[in-house]
Formats: sequence, structure tokens, C-alpha cells
Amino acid sequence: MHAQDGAPTSRSLEEVVVTATRREEGLQSIPASIAAVSGDDLQNAGITDFKSLTGAISGLDLVSPSSAIATGIYMRGVGTGGTSPAVSSVGVMVDDVYQIVPGVAFSEMFDVSRVEVLRGPQGTLFGKNTTAGVIRVYTNDPDTEEFSGKVQAVAGNYDAREVRGVVNVPLIEGKMGLRISGFNAEADGYTDNVFLNKDTRNTDREGYRVKWLWDVTDTFQVKLSAEDTNDYSRMDQSNVSGGVGTDGSVGYDIIQSGPGSLGKATDFVLGEVETDVERYIFNMRWDVLGHTLTTISAVEDITTYLKSDQTENSNERVLTPRPGGSYLENIGNRDIETHEIQWASDFDGDFSYLIGYYWQEQDSDSLSYIDGVLVSPTPLPEKSEAVFASTTYQFNDQWAGTVGVRYTEDERSGKNSALNPPAQDRVLGPNFYLYRPSSDLTVKTFRETTYSLKLTYQYDDDTMFYVAHDKGFKSGGVQREFGESCLTAGSTPPADWSALQASGGCIDPDIAFWEPETSYNYEFGIKSQMFDNTLRLNAALFYQTYEDFQVTQNRPDKNSVLVTNAAEVESMGLETEFTWLATDHLTFNGSLSYVQTEYDKYEDAPCGLTETSCDTGVPGNGTSDFSGRTLDHAPEWTFNVGAEYRDVIPMIDGLSWFGRMDVVYKDDQNLNVDQSREAEQDAYTLLNARLGIEPESASWRVTFWGKNLTDKEYLMDAGVATKGVAQRLAPPRTYGVTADYFF
Repeated sequence: MHAQDGAPTSRSLEEVVVTATRREEGLQSIPASIAAVSGDDLQNAGITDFKSLTGAISGLDLVSPSSAIATGIYMRGVGTGGTSPAVSSVGVMVDDVYQIVPGVAFSEMFDVSRVEVLRGPQGTLFGKNTTAGVIRVYTNDPDTEEFSGKVQAVAGNYDAREVRGVVNVPLIEGKMGLRISGFNAEADGYTDNVFLNKDTRNTDREGYRVKWLWDVTDTFQVKLSAEDTNDYSRMDQSNVSGGVGTDGSVGYDIIQSGPGSLGKATDFVLGEVETDVERYIFNMRWDVLGHTLTTISAVEDITTYLKSDQTENSNERVLTPRPGGSYLENIGNRDIETHEIQWASDFDGDFSYLIGYYWQEQDSDSLSYIDGVLVSPTPLPEKSEAVFASTTYQFNDQWAGTVGVRYTEDERSGKNSALNPPAQDRVLGPNFYLYRPSSDLTVKTFRETTYSLKLTYQYDDDTMFYVAHDKGFKSGGVQREFGESCLTAGSTPPADWSALQASGGCIDPDIAFWEPETSYNYEFGIKSQMFDNTLRLNAALFYQTYEDFQVTQNRPDKNSVLVTNAAEVESMGLETEFTWLATDHLTFNGSLSYVQTEYDKYEDAPCGLTETSCDTGVPGNGTSDFSGRTLDHAPEWTFNVGAEYRDVIPMIDGLSWFGRMDVVYKDDQNLNVDQSREAEQDAYTLLNARLGIEPESASWRVTFWGKNLTDKEYLMDAGVATKGVAQRLAPPRTYGVTADYFF
């Protein structure tokens, strides 16, 4: 399609620059399906956390069933649950540093320069654990030229109160700058634990970032950043369906008699989660000998404290705690070190290339307590190394080809009762015994070569077509029991491990490990700009297959969250984005995704607690055939459309107004890997709106906003509870006012 002829216009879309190829390039020249959202776009749409971002990019979803650290990300209908011991299928990077725990990147989206969402496997340039895609978050660099800053205050319902601020200081004009930002956000929970009389799913986070940049010479730059964030949340099971107490009593294994109310917890277990993240990143860039040498080094410390209290009683009815322990605690710590070096050509010509080396090491431990007694000290060291290369050749003015390859070695460690036969540790209660494996760790090494092949055809200055084939890889791992222990009940304790295994509380030898996951993507796309660069329209058709797809299921009968491998999975569909400057005052933007996913072959799926087709005839026991089923969190149709209008206020000099409306739609989907009826979510539509004023000088802004204005009640996630499915409510209608002051 040629650019449209017509009368000239003053309107023109700005070029979107991304680094999806590890170089700064225009979005329209990259042969891949990419959605990019700038910092200004985030501000205009009122997006301050990642969950809000998912409404701006179709085909992308994020759920936090228990806390920010337990975040599940889904792209093209494929992803990994947030509580899974397997790593995410969608990689997350902050300032080019891969995040082992992806959820810690999403608690706050303040002072962000842009977010890039790369769909499909990205195994060449971004490495392991990117079988479904990559999300890259970039924070603002210091400006060495001008002093500036911003203060933001937010007030809203649920007693929401937020304060954010940033100041940019040039230390040496044109050479050195410092940028400091901080935030504090609090709000009451929007769900209630009616038995404990406490609100849950609250907001309570704070943090800061300091970033320093020094242009030592015209060819050498040094950059250092330090940040610390803290997130505290109260969580519970929300409404649980599937089990009924005949006497109306409520306990861990007996669900409230009669239907529960969504958003009112019918489980007396209250979980509290606090996460603290410290991150230090050091970058160097040196232009030398017609190349650019880049180094990226990072040190991260992630500490998590989880508490599950099953001891409190309600005034309304007596609760019966779970046998074998009523107060559970876990303290986890991860020390992560990352290094990467890149050598990229930077000379004129038809040939360009990039080579690199990547290294990451993690030392982690997890201390679990039952009633104050340590039951599972668990160190879990991990290590990953990779070498990679990518080269592009421009055959002529229209045709270009890219080839990339990466070799990865990944070490994962763990232990379970099948690998480390346990012995009786202690008696927890009447007829209830705890066993735990020996302290020895099993280390597994996974090796894989991934690649990327791309061919582009530049039809004219405004239109480009491409075809691409990519392979992605996600490492395997070692199964773990809850708390690294086995629990069993009986009149007498089992005499040995084989008897304990037969009781059903421990990991079976045939599932002691899970295998790596590989994905293959076949894609055809178009990048286009039309009508004198006032309309940008990009689209991609894709067909994606997975081998040994990793599936996570909560299995209380095995005292574990199990990861197993589905033989084959398919994902295919269409995705498109557009931005249209309709007039000098009116802008439209949006995206649409159509995705079909299916377990092509999964004949021995672990039979979930709500499954009715178990080969044993007993839910929660044996296997089931999931072949032909649609994956969870995979709606066929999703789309979002936004419209923004800006103009001066008549008869008021120097003052402008703006209004924005966004519509988000998601099709029917099932939110639980077990495909239970209680986890079905019907299609829904959300409506968000913003209205504000600001002076022409742009020195301040006041914005009134509302999200989910129709107060649509819908589920964001569902998971297996002891006797049923826990339904987790998404946020209801929220509204408030935001005041910004710029200097």
C-alpha cells in the first residue's frame, strides 16, 4: 500500500524509538510484533501500575493471586501462574536486566520512559525464559542540561492516597546529571475477610530510585542506578466454591454452607506478604573502532516475608484450624548478580552484527516455620550462562535478512522426597506426622540452542512487510513439596519412605523433575504509516507451537505445586495496533488480538481436585486427558480503544482542557489450569475515563479519573483451594483526582 496523497497537514505522528534489537531503531523498521508505550502515554492514560497497562495492550494479561512477587504473566494466551515453581514463560527486564522474579518489576510505573512488549519467543537476544515474549521496562535517565522536577498527589475512594516526586539535577552541564524519584501509595483493600473482619487486597507500597549519569567523553558514558521498593499486602482465598459443610461449620477443609458472596472471603486463612527489593545497576557504553561496547552489571536483593494465620476465631462462628500446624511463616531471600557484555558494529554499510555474553547467578534460601518451629531450611543456588550473536544484511534498498543464534546453559537445583528419601521429623498433632527430605540438593543442568530468522521487504517509505521464525527456550527444574516436607495422617506413622509415598503426600519418582519447554514461532507482519503520517497501523499473523509445555497445578494431595509437561501446545492468531491523529485535537489509539490456544496433546495431565474425568474416578487422584482443551487465561478476542481530545477553554486565556475515554474488552475464558466450572469468566467490557485542565505553560495539571466506571464484577484469577476453587475478584469501580506540579 502506498502512502495516500492529499492536502498537507500540520499533524504528524512522532517516531517511536525502541531497542528490541539491542540497538536504538524506529519501531516501524523492526520485523517483529511489538507494542511500545511511552512515558507520556502512561501519564496521559493514568497508568501507574502494570495491571493498568494490560488494558492498553491487547493479548497481554497479568494476575497477582497473592502478592506482587507471585505474578503470572500471559501473552498470546500462554503463560505461567504466579505461584508456580517454574520460571515465567514471559521474560521481564528492567533497564536491560533480566528479572528472575518478574512481579517485582510491576509494583510501580512512575518515572518510566517507555515500556516495550515483544510478542513471541525472544530466545536469541534476550535468552532463556522468553518462550512467549518479553516485557522491557526503561526508567528515565538524568538530563545533563536542565534542572526539572515533578510532584504528584492522588486521592481516591477506598481511602487511596498516593504521593510521587522526581527531581533532575545537572551536576556538570552537558556532562553529568542526577535524577532522584520516590513514591508512597496506600489504599484500603477492596475485598473483605468476613470471618476475621479485615480488608484484603490492599495497596501499601513505597520506594525510591537514584540514577547518576556521566558522559565522560563524547564516546564514553557511565551510568549507575540504585533503588529500593517495599510492598505489603493482605491476601486471602476470596470466595471458595466446591465444598459444603453439612453442619454449617467453617474450617480449613470445610467450606461455608451455602453460596458465598464474591469479594467476601469464605476461608478464615489470612495471608500477609511483604516484599523488599534492592536493585543496583551499573552500565558503561564506549564507542570505539567503529563499534559500541556495552556492559550491563546488576546486583539485586529480594526479601519476602509470608505469614498465614489460621489461629484466629470469628465472633460469628467457631473455626476449626487445619491439623498439624496453625501458624505458618516463610522468609525467603534471593541474592542475584547479573553481567552482560555486548559488542555491536557501528559503521556504514550493508552488513551489521552484534555478539554478546551473559552470566547470572542466584543464591537463595527459604526458611519455613510451623508454629515457630523451623521445618525446611532450603538453599537453592542457580546459575545461567549464554553466548549470542545476531547479524543483518541489507541485500538492496528493499530486501534485508537477519540471522541470530544463542547457546544457553542453565543450572537449577532443588530437592524432593523422591530424590532425597525423608525420615520422620516430628509429630504435629494427633495422628498427624511430618516428614522432610535430607538436606542434600540435586542440581540439574539444561542446555539449549535457540535461533531467529527474519526477512523484511520495504515496499515504500511507509510500508514494510516481514516474515519471521524464532525458537525460544525455558529451562526445566526440580519438584518441591510445600515447605519441603511431607504430611500424612494415620493411627500410626508410616515405617519407611515407600509407605509414606504410598500415602499420597510426597512426590512420586516419575515426576521428580520437569523438562525444559521450547517454542517455535512463525509470523507474517506489516508495519505501515498512512495519510501523511497521521495513521500508524501494524499487524501480525502468527502460529506458535510449544513442546513439553510446562503446566502448573496446585496439588494439596501431593503436598505440592506440581509442574508437569504437556506434550504439545498450539497458539495462533492475529494482533494489531493503531494510532490515528484524527484532527489537531482528537487522537484515537487501540489494539486488537484474536488468539486460539489448545493442548494439542496432553494425555496424562494430573487430575485436579475439581476434575470429573480422572482415570481413577476420584477427583484429585490419577490423570486426565486434556488434549483438545483451551488453555487457561486465553480469551479468543481482546481489544482496547482509546480516544483523547485536547483544546483550549473558550474565553479563558492560557488554559486548556483534555478528556480521555478507554474501552477494554475481554472474551470468555477459564482462569484455572484445571478448567473447573467455578473458574469460568464470561466476557466483559470495562470503561475508564479521565477529565482535566492545565495551563499552556504546562506547569501544573488537575485530572479527575475513574476506572471500571460501570462497576463490572469479574474475576482476575482463580486457583485450587483445599476443597474447591478460590475465586479472586478484580478491582471494582475506583475514582479520584490527581494533581501534578511541574518545575
